Amino acid sequence: MKYLKFEFTDREDMLTKLADYHETVEDTFTWKDCAVVELGNIVTIPATYDDEGNELTAAIVSDKYAVDVLFYGTFPELAEEVTPEPNGVHTFAGCEALYEERYNETK
Repeated sequence: MKYLKFEFTDREDMLTKLADYHETVEDTFTWKDCAVVELGNIVTIPATYDDEGNELTAAIVSDKYAVDVLFYGTFPELAEEVTPEPNGVHTFAGCEALYEERYNETK
């Protein structure tokens, strides 16, 4: 298994580049040979608030569409792969060591 993190332009870009890993059968979309968590545009700088809970500055979100994928077998080598410090904003429970392994491979 391989645990990879990606940043795509948007969801459509992600679906195109991971086309070998999903299918639609009788109007039902499914991922195949992998588990996928679509994080979307993640917060890079959190909002700030005053003591009364009023927003002082808005959160800043990434312009990239983040996706975490746990591949069960073969996996694509895509330029969109990113390797943030373990484990970023999401992890697959119990698979932290898999991500750390990939992180160390790319350093």
